[in-house]
Amino acid sequence: MSKVVGFYKKDGKTRPITKRDPYGVSRSLALEEVERLRKEGERARLIETNRKRKLYAPYKSTLKPQNTTEENNQEHPQNTEEKPNDVKKEPDTRTAESEMKKESTVEPLGLGKIKKFEVDGGIFELPWGNTRVGKPWIAEVGGLSDQYGIERRFLKTEALEFWKGQPSKLGIPVSELTEGKIYEMKDPRSWGHSDERTYIRVLSKSPDSFEAEEISYEDLLKYLRARR
Repeated sequence: MSKVVGFYKKDGKTRPITKRDPYGVSRSLALEEVERLRKEGERARLIETNRKRKLYAPYKSTLKPQNTTEENNQEHPQNTEEKPNDVKKEPDTRTAESEMKKESTVEPLGLGKIKKFEVDGGIFELPWGNTRVGKPWIAEVGGLSDQYGIERRFLKTEALEFWKGQPSKLGIPVSELTEGKIYEMKDPRSWGHSDERTYIRVLSKSPDSFEAEEISYEDLLKYLRARR
């Protein structure tokens, strides 16, 4: 909400001078609203809206999680009526267990150190060394490129906090990262210096963290050349 605090003239017309009230509430009130939204099944987190006045607000992600198996069955019911000649087959639990392990485990390439990255509320916050020199980004690495060195598919990020109307923190849902894929992250540092680039290969992930193998740019190029 804005208030009129004075008037000025422009092009022969009198125009109002407005002052916008800062948006947000105290941290405790905002946290209560975040907890309420999470209990309702929403993906919510706390964002800072005014650093000077220490105001906060709840932020609700607009990205919807994928439907669970139960929801899919309700939307697309299957005919489960048994036929007289049908023979029930017992599931092979050993095969199911081995497939589960296969899907949830990615072996490292042995090109770098294994690092653990923290996740808050299902959102991974991108490193951002200096908010005044640009924005960070994350991209999925494809193959080699004659023009850019490597092919990149940039992923969509979302603002986690704001400062003076501009994003001061950016993140991405960990569900958007795929195990076995390689990603490049750009971290703006300062004017006149090259940005920090990090290359990681996701090995495993959970709602509160994920593990990845950090790879140097030189080793990444060797790996991509060998895959050609």
